[in-house]
Amino acid sequence: MASTDSTPLSSTPQGSRPATDSNAATAAAVNEEDIEATDVNPFARKKRVKTSVVWKDFTEINVSSGPKDECIHCKRRLAITSTGSITHLSRHLKTCVRRQLFEKQQQRFFEAKNLADAGNVILVLTGGKFDMAKIRELVVTWVLMHEHPFTIVEEEGFNNMQRYVIPEWEKISCMMCKNDAVTLFERKKIKLKNLLKDVDKISLTNDLWKSSNQRIEYMVLIGHFVDGNWRLQKRILNFLYIAPPCTGSQIADLIYKCLKEWGLENKMYKISVDNASSNDATIRILKENLATDNRLLCGGRLFHVRCCAHILNLIVRDGLSQIRSIIDDVHDSVAYVKQTKSRLIVFLEIVQMLHLPNRKLILDYKTRWNSTFEMFSIAMKFKNVIERYKEKDPHYNCCPSVEEWVKVEQVCEVLGVFSTIANVISGSEYPTANIYLSEIFRVKVMLD
Repeated sequence: MASTDSTPLSSTPQGSRPATDSNAATAAAVNEEDIEATDVNPFARKKRVKTSVVWKDFTEINVSSGPKDECIHCKRRLAITSTGSITHLSRHLKTCVRRQLFEKQQQRFFEAKNLADAGNVILVLTGGKFDMAKIRELVVTWVLMHEHPFTIVEEEGFNNMQRYVIPEWEKISCMMCKNDAVTLFERKKIKLKNLLKDVDKISLTNDLWKSSNQRIEYMVLIGHFVDGNWRLQKRILNFLYIAPPCTGSQIADLIYKCLKEWGLENKMYKISVDNASSNDATIRILKENLATDNRLLCGGRLFHVRCCAHILNLIVRDGLSQIRSIIDDVHDSVAYVKQTKSRLIVFLEIVQMLHLPNRKLILDYKTRWNSTFEMFSIAMKFKNVIERYKEKDPHYNCCPSVEEWVKVEQVCEVLGVFSTIANVISGSEYPTANIYLSEIFRVKVMLD
C-alpha cells in the first residue's frame, strides 16, 4: 500500500515538468518563427525600385500559376518576364479601352473653368496635366486671399504636405511668392482696365482712416458701376498712403491722379464722402478740375453725395454721449465678469441654473456704436444673471440699477432701428438711391 501510494506521488511532479518544458519549447519555436518572418535579412539583395510610369496602371498579384501583373482598368493579367521587361505592359496600355475612357474622364474633369465665387475667379488645372506655373498662381492667390505671410510657402510642413499630394511639387521661395503677387496684381490691374474701358459712367466712394498703432493715414478709392449685363459692380481702385499734413487739396490731387491712371476722368458721375470738414475742400477742388471741360452731369450739381450712413453714425454717437454713465456701467459689468476665469465660471453656473442659452458676453468699442448695441442686447438677455451674480460676489459694485436697466431696454429698441437701417443703406451689391429716403423717414418717425 505504501509503495503503491508513493508511486503516483512521486510521478505527478515528474510528469508535470516535461509538460512545462514542452510548452516553453513550443513558445520558443513560435517566437523564432515570428522573428524569422518579421526580420529582414540585411544581406539579401534588395528589389529594384519600380520607376516606370506603367506601374501607375498595373499592380502585381499572386495567383495559383504564379505572380502576374494586373491592369487596374480592365483587370487583364499579363505574365512577368524573367528579364523584367515591361514592353508588353506598355503595349497593352495603348490598346486598353477602359484606360482610354478613364483618361477622357480625367480630361473633362480638369477642363479650364471660370468658377465665380463671390466675384472671385477660381483657377482650375487644364488639360489634366501638371503645371507648376498654375500651382504657383493658386498658391499666391491663397496667400493673398487669407492674408498669410509670404514666408508660409517656405515652411517645412507646408512643403511636406504638397509633396505628398503632388509628387512633381517644386519648392517656392519667399521672394518667388512676392514676385508672383506683383505679377498677379499687374494682370488683375490690366484686366480691370479693359473692363473699365466699356463703362460709360462710374461713381466713387472715398474713405480715409488712421492706423491706431502707426499713426499713418490711408485712403481707399472704390469704383461703383454697371457692367454690360446690367449688373452692379464694385472694385477697389486704389489704396494709398497719405503723407502728413492731410489737407483737402492733397486728397483732391491724389483722387485726380487715380482717375487719370484708370482713364476715368471723363466718366465721373458722382463721389460719396463722409462729413469731415476736409472733404468739403476736396470736393470743391476736384469739382473745379473736372468741370473745366464740362465733364460733369448737370454742371456738377449731382457730383457731391454725403454719406448717409455716416450721418446716422453721428446722430447715434451724439445720442449715446447723453447716456455715457449707463454705457459705462454695463461695460464695467461685462468687463468685470470676463476679467478672470473664476468669475466667468460662476456666471455660467447661474446661466445654467436659469436655463438660458449659453452666449458670450460682448464688450463694446468706443469707435463703433453698433458694438454698443450688441453689448446692450446680450446684456439684457443676462439681466437676471447679472443681478444674481451681484449677490454672490461682494466685490462687484457696478451692477446697473433697475432704472438703468429700463433705459438700456429703451435704448436697445432705438439702436435696433438704427442698426437695421444702417445695414440697408450701406449695401454695395444693390442700388440704395431709391430706398435711403424711406429709411431715413423711419428714423424720423421713431425719434418723433
